[in-house]
Amino acid sequence: MPSVKVSVIAGYCCCLGGTDEYGLMADEMMCRYPDDKFIAVGFSMGGNIVVKYLGEHQQAQSRFIGAVSCSQGYHVRGLTLGAGNL
Repeated sequence: MPSVKVSVIAGYCCCLGGTDEYGLMADEMMCRYPDDKFIAVGFSMGGNIVVKYLGEHQQAQSRFIGAVSCSQGYHVRGLTLGAGNL
C-alpha cells in the first residue's frame, strides 16, 4: 500500500458549533436555484449544524420547506468533560 502524506492547512480540525461552511454551501445553492425551496437533513453533528444554521439565519428560513435533525447530540460540551457531568 502506498504511503500518503497529508498536510494540515486549517487552523482548526473541527468545530461542533460552526455553521460557516454550511452557510457558504446553502448560499451557493440558493444562488444557483433562486426559485427553488430546500429540505435540510442532518445526521449527528450535521443535525446540530442544520438546526443551528436555521436558527441563526432567519432570513434563509423562507427558502426551506423543512428540516430534519436525526440523532443529534444534546449536550456536546458535557460529553467532552465526561459522562458524569451530563
